[in-house]
Amino acid sequence: MKCRASPLLLLLTLCLAASFSTSALAAEPEFARTRVIGFSQVGQPRGGWFVAGDVFESIVDDDRWELLWNGGAGVDRWRDPDYVGWSRDLVSACPTDTPPDRVVLVISGPFGDDVDRWTEAINATLITINAKIPSARQIVLQPVVGGPDGAPCPAPGADGRTVRASRQHPHIVAAIQRVIAAPALPAVEVVAGYVPQLERCDHYADALGHLTAEGAESVAARIAHHYAEPTRSTASAAAPSPRARRNRPPLTLSEWVDPNTTPERLTYATFHSPVVGQDVSYTVYLPDEYESAPEHRYPVVYWLHGRGGRQDGARNFAVALEAAIAAGEAPPMIVVGVNGRRIGSWVDAANGQSPVQSMLVHDLIPHVDATYRTIRHRSARAIEGFSMGGAGAPKIGFKYPELFGVVGIMAGALHDYDSYATRGTALQDLYNGSRPYYAANSPWQLVVAHADLIRDRTHVRIAVGDADRLLDKNVAFHELLTELGIAHTFDVLPEVTHNPREIYDALGDKTWAFYRDAFAATQP
Repeated sequence: MKCRASPLLLLLTLCLAASFSTSALAAEPEFARTRVIGFSQVGQPRGGWFVAGDVFESIVDDDRWELLWNGGAGVDRWRDPDYVGWSRDLVSACPTDTPPDRVVLVISGPFGDDVDRWTEAINATLITINAKIPSARQIVLQPVVGGPDGAPCPAPGADGRTVRASRQHPHIVAAIQRVIAAPALPAVEVVAGYVPQLERCDHYADALGHLTAEGAESVAARIAHHYAEPTRSTASAAAPSPRARRNRPPLTLSEWVDPNTTPERLTYATFHSPVVGQDVSYTVYLPDEYESAPEHRYPVVYWLHGRGGRQDGARNFAVALEAAIAAGEAPPMIVVGVNGRRIGSWVDAANGQSPVQSMLVHDLIPHVDATYRTIRHRSARAIEGFSMGGAGAPKIGFKYPELFGVVGIMAGALHDYDSYATRGTALQDLYNGSRPYYAANSPWQLVVAHADLIRDRTHVRIAVGDADRLLDKNVAFHELLTELGIAHTFDVLPEVTHNPREIYDALGDKTWAFYRDAFAATQP
């Protein structure tokens, strides 16, 4: 039975909530006790995600955790063995004398974009932790909660300034990878933790990076589910550098089979992928009439989540679709939420370890066609996604025009090589830093190469908010399609940020008008 905190303790944890959020603590059986050391991104008792609606506590076992916290202290202070924070009382729902065998260091500090200084300070802090907490056999390095897709966010009410936490986040992630590649403590396991990112910039409450109550709750379930699975490796949460990868275990089953976090109206399932060599999870939405109309076959939309998302990200599309079908505004269709491994970029990694795209194309589609009553033709098969998935849809849809007759780009993260190179270690981890390999998987190149196979054959749409940081890239892609003579719909949505629910709400019937037209030939 779980220990329950006193009202005073709950008030304290409200103030400390994002220290848990940025560390995303794992209550895995192999660790008897985890001590968190870190920075609060809540700042005041306004509903931190650790206690907001009991979302986090209802999923994980809070009796295995304790917190050592001292205001907003960063690694510039925790590195000092004489720092007063080391003498503070521990906060825990279940106080115990058991020494911690794992430490989660939540990394913040004053070093801005200086990765060298971050790296030096983290290594110095590791040495101090080892001296102060010799019982710890694993130390998890965790960045502060970053902005959507790791991008900087404008500070609330501060013209021209960006939120400090969002600005520092990618540089901290880069420093973590350096530390793991050459740790200062070879005798202690040092791993990268979960990389938490907000869904919307307005989930920051101020210029420092404290979170609003809504922002805190928005990350609660994702973080909790990520770490609640006993088989999930803490080390797998962030993409390693090539050198670090050689010293770490191979990709594990838990990365291909995401925990069942399926919301209402989606069904969780797994299938065996020969390409991957193991089972892979996905979600599926079936229209209400599916069971009562056994002779009917349906078009399929493969929905691709954004960076840090998961297969249950198809929910927003599926819920809106269900209402539209009931209102007679949308044709009945099947929706498949695909597992893109959080940060898989919807490509086959150049090192062969993460064949996300081949899994979808060569294994998942045949499985879906064999398992559900689909219409097995390109004219009845769509691929649509948001952000990373919004770039993944044309990566796959335009690479395989013989398979997909419909491509939907929702606020696509349509980076070219140079802009993608600024996004932490992803370019190296997924593309081995190769410009030719990146180009071969770029929607900018694929649409040009296959324009004759797409033009007048594929239904294409692009939608993006006018308050979305990716607006310019989506406008430029729209202009390229126009130049190539590829007909498409293009919507810039007023006052919409980088958020899939806002996009679908703003589009309203335009989404269903698009699919009514795209799937017209498939309807009885």
